[in-house]
Amino acid sequence: MKAITAAIDKYPLEASPMLPLDFDQLSRSSLGFYRVWTIHLGRRYGILGAIAKSNGLTMDELARETKLFPKGLKLWCDAACSLGIIARRDGGYRLAGRMKDLLVNETHKEYLGGQLSYLALRSLDYDAFDGFFRDGTVPESAPPHIVEAFKEATRWDHTGFLRIVLREAPQVKSILEGRAKVLDVGSGTGDWISRMRESYPLPLYVGVESDSVAIKRAMDRAVAAGPASVRFEHGTAESMPYDDEFDLVYLGEVLCVMLQRKQALAKCFEALKPGGILVVAEGLLDEKKGWRGASNELMRPMQLDFALLGGSFFSRAELRRLLQDTGFMGLRFLSAGGGFWFAVARKPSTR
Repeated sequence: MKAITAAIDKYPLEASPMLPLDFDQLSRSSLGFYRVWTIHLGRRYGILGAIAKSNGLTMDELARETKLFPKGLKLWCDAACSLGIIARRDGGYRLAGRMKDLLVNETHKEYLGGQLSYLALRSLDYDAFDGFFRDGTVPESAPPHIVEAFKEATRWDHTGFLRIVLREAPQVKSILEGRAKVLDVGSGTGDWISRMRESYPLPLYVGVESDSVAIKRAMDRAVAAGPASVRFEHGTAESMPYDDEFDLVYLGEVLCVMLQRKQALAKCFEALKPGGILVVAEGLLDEKKGWRGASNELMRPMQLDFALLGGSFFSRAELRRLLQDTGFMGLRFLSAGGGFWFAVARKPSTR
């Protein structure tokens, strides 16, 4: 989310919210649709990764490297060339311009690949809008592609945590550098924990996740990585049994889809030791900006996605009020750009 909204900040569709979209802009939306899907397919089937590793692959070399159906691969390459994603030079295919950083390098500050795959994957679940628009019904179970979509969408968030939170909130870094206990609420497939363990292996990491598919993937990954200090538990934020147990609690883009937000935050508060730190990562609406203003231009349409999950976005004032009402203090908002924020707060040292 962050990288897309940051790009909209820099290159808005309209200089003035009073000007309507014109024919050229609307017609080019078709190119945006196909560009998103071409990029997603290139990532999903390893084509972009294979091209990124070389100085130029011929079609035959690319087919051998990816083991993909040659006709489908040729059609993808033709589309990607036309859309400016790759370029053909001297008989071989290369990534065009800065596409390696934008679409392949997941640790780059302007990485966009995961967010574009998120958009493609979420669109596969849009048949659920039939019930939502008719009578407000949302799916009782998780949409089929939601686990993979969230996995893709949050890749940059973890880079932002390492680059922004650990720099601006050194107390969080100090926790991770020691033998602390760290809780990831709504841990999904365990990507945030996996990323933290690479740089900070000393803490005991615990992930809580309600989706059975995601938790199985997380558990399988933890077993494959060896007997490190990590475990995953099936459950919800609202039902967590912990009491004064953790030094750090992380909520990565999950609070906005929780139906019982106050109860979830209260359970996070209880789970923390006195003086423990909570970090909440969320895209936040800017109530001071207009409908077409900067990050709102993406985030308000994206609320349709989250409505299918029973959720909605916060404003910064709403999130501040929720955290303060729960008992957290010392709240700081750290901007990651484009309407994406990290909120850092702590549990009082004494009751």
